[in-house]
Amino acid sequence: MRKIIFILAVFLSAAIISCSGDSDSDVSVGYIDPGLSSAKQVFNGKEYTVAGNSCTTSGGSCHAVIFSGELNDVTYSGIAAGIPNSSFCLKIYWTGSFYTGNHTYSNATVQINSSTYTGTITLNIVSGTSSDTSDSSSITYYTITFPNSITTSDLAYTISTTDEIVAYKY
Repeated sequence: MRKIIFILAVFLSAAIISCSGDSDSDVSVGYIDPGLSSAKQVFNGKEYTVAGNSCTTSGGSCHAVIFSGELNDVTYSGIAAGIPNSSFCLKIYWTGSFYTGNHTYSNATVQINSSTYTGTITLNIVSGTSSDTSDSSSITYYTITFPNSITTSDLAYTISTTDEIVAYKY
């Protein structure tokens, strides 16, 4: 009887182990928890004036983010701005990190709505901090300016040297 119980326990253990998912990259995992231990405070001072479009409303209705992350061991960075459900959407992205100060990024893509520019761009990125949160912690944000004009290939949009984005780092 003990041998039968032992053999059943071994088979049951093997069945449980074989049914669990592994961490292989070809397995679809769905939602991935970003690991935030508390609610993420959002900088309300986001704003932009770019290519004839602007949003300078305080209180968080303007959306502007700067990001940097890694995918398949490749670092990507970018900037996005716009207002949900509006006709303006700006995306600037490149392979590599973003740096504060004046820096030139090769093989960048600038997309404004469906118009694009692909090539080298120069951005001036300056970091700042704000304490506009309810918990009195500080938030890092970045002011992005354009030392050189950028015109999309179909000539529909031009980002001028007076344009500016104040973006929250995500």
